[in-house]
Amino acid sequence: MKPERPTLYMKTIREIKELPSPSNLILAKTVVDLEKRQTKSGVWLITDTDFNPAMHANRISEVIMVPDNLYYTDSKQMIRSGDGQESMPWQCDMELKRGDIIWHDFLDGYNCQRIFVDDNPGVEYRFLNYRDIYLAKRRGGDPAYDDIADSRTSVWKYIPLNGYVLCAEITEAEVRKFSGEKISDFEYHNLSEKIDKRFGKVVFIGKPNRKYQNKKMSDGDFNLLPGDIIIKKNKNIHILLEDKYHTLFDTGESYFIIQRKDIYAKIVDDNNS
Repeated sequence: MKPERPTLYMKTIREIKELPSPSNLILAKTVVDLEKRQTKSGVWLITDTDFNPAMHANRISEVIMVPDNLYYTDSKQMIRSGDGQESMPWQCDMELKRGDIIWHDFLDGYNCQRIFVDDNPGVEYRFLNYRDIYLAKRRGGDPAYDDIADSRTSVWKYIPLNGYVLCAEITEAEVRKFSGEKISDFEYHNLSEKIDKRFGKVVFIGKPNRKYQNKKMSDGDFNLLPGDIIIKKNKNIHILLEDKYHTLFDTGESYFIIQRKDIYAKIVDDNNS
């Protein structure tokens, strides 16, 4: 049986917006309910939602309301703000805007309080912790024109948050290739099916975090560019943006997210320097 999730019922969305805005929490609404996805012919993709419910938990939401700023402190005596909200574990900017589409931690989305309102039936709202949001998708390539961009011609802009970098997975065959090692066609075929979790290829880059509560952590000072091959500090740090069963990113590819503090180095191609 799936555990009961905290649920709140209200009359209007306006009532939600009038609630005291807790520090570091984003009001969002569900964009894709993975448990209710169907094929074009009407076949349910998930027939047993009690099986591994976290795998099918919502990971994509739309931002409805954001706080003016984020609460951060590195003082143990002031770890909680005046409203009782716990400090961010790192200091960064509040980069979200209303209308942004966000990818976030599936457990936060699954366990947080859900809110339903009478004047918008069937729509699920929730408060998400900013620290658990990985990536924002926003229409308009230039922030200065976001509010007036023509929806027919504007492009999507992707913004990793919280010091994250979005990376494509790399196969063992690709690792052999950029290391200069020659392999047979047979070996290449076998190795092209295996992901090497020690590495990643940078796709989108977010702002570095300024500081961490853990003084031993730092985002480093090396410059990252799209296309760079990064080496992780720990290969087990492999947070998928989406479950592979529910890949909804525009390209249809599988990506993982990693914070700069967990990147050991990048591989420099001397032939392109």
